Parts: sequence; structure tokens; C-alpha cells
Amino acid sequence: MFAWSRIRIFALLAVLLGSAGPAAAVEAEATLSLGLSKIFTFFFLTLGPKAVIAPFARSTATLDSSARRNVALATTGISLLSIVIAATIGVRVLTNWGISTGALLIAAGIILFLIALESIRDQYERDDKPVAAPDGDTSVLRLAFKLAFPFVVSPYGVAVVILVLTSRPENVPITPIVAMLGGIMLLNLLVMFGANRIANSPYIAPAFAVVGAVLGVLQAALGIQAILVGLRLAGVVDTT
Repeated sequence: MFAWSRIRIFALLAVLLGSAGPAAAVEAEATLSLGLSKIFTFFFLTLGPKAVIAPFARSTATLDSSARRNVALATTGISLLSIVIAATIGVRVLTNWGISTGALLIAAGIILFLIALESIRDQYERDDKPVAAPDGDTSVLRLAFKLAFPFVVSPYGVAVVILVLTSRPENVPITPIVAMLGGIMLLNLLVMFGANRIANSPYIAPAFAVVGAVLGVLQAALGIQAILVGLRLAGVVDTT
């Protein structure tokens, strides 16, 4: 079932690309106009607190408030360090491999499109399986690692960070991007501090669902635009 859903996703993507003629390619901009607001949106969707609220609340339900704070702090520290290491290595590897701008944009578009579809599909699925450390061990580090991977530091989240750092426009400095990553991690920490109250709130969860649905649709559209721009830069789509 999972493999078949992936086949349908790529089939839909192929139809969209095949139906995009010269007119659609002309409308695509030469770049993604990857401004700071868009970058923050991508980071919030892929590394934000939405995915960690329920797992954190379930996995720390039997712990006291002091232990929950320690788990939240450890999870944030592990996540931030992992992102820095993964992004540094990833950027250097892509640079050394000489990846073209067109290929990078195509890869970014596919990733963004698939992430958007996953976030939209998650609106209709619910995972109530408890998250626990192996063999019932509730040590702080074990729980922190299980929460950091993959609920905070998701593989696609790391991929988006690498793509943003390697394809950002020259007029977008790296300092605010790093600050955004730190801000997202801080937001995750604050959310984990109040995860039990948030998970039981009848108002916050629907608000997250509405915002996630809207941003997911916009992200899917941007992913398709990135693919079109990448194909044009690679010479696959002729705009003349």
C-alpha cells in the first residue's frame, strides 16, 4: 500500500510536468525568490513543533515535571547539534560534487512537493502508538534520542536545511537563516515544556491542522515551481 501510494505520487508529478508547456515555463521565475519568510515557513513545516507534541506527551506521561524538562532540554540540544553537523557535511558534499543549480532546484522541488503531500495526508491519519524507550527504560538520554530522531530532526527536514543553505540567493545572508534554525529549536523546547497541556487542548490541535493544511498546499505549489525552474535552467524545458 505504501509503495503504491508513492507510485501514484510520482505519476501525478509526471502528469503535472508533462502538462506544463512553454507558457508555464515562461511564467516560472529564474529563481525561487527564496526569501526569509519562505525559509522560515519551510523550517517550521519540516523542523517545527507539530510532529513532536503528541510523541513527547505520550513518552513522558509517567515522568514528573523535572524529568520532562530534562528530556525537553536534552532533545533540543541533540536536535540542534545534529542539524548543524548534518547541514555542514551536506553543504560541503554538494559543493564538492559540483551540483548544478538546475539539478539542485529539481531535487528541492521534488522534496518540497513530497513533504507537502505527506503533511496534507497526515491530516487524515492518526498515530496513537505510544513512544517508549527500549525495554521500558525511561532514561533522559534514551527518550531524548527517540524524540529527536525522527520527530524533531526528520530526514526531510535536514534535506531542506541543506537545500536552503546551498541554493539561497546572494542577497539573503546566512546569519538570519541560522537564527531561524535556533528560533525553531527554541520554539520546540517551549512547546515540549507545555506538551501535555497542548495535547489535551481542544483548540490548539485544530489550529495546527488548519495552518498546516494551508501551508502544505502553498508548499506543494512552490515545489512544482522549483521543478519547472530547474528543468528550464537544465535546458530540458525550452522557453523560446
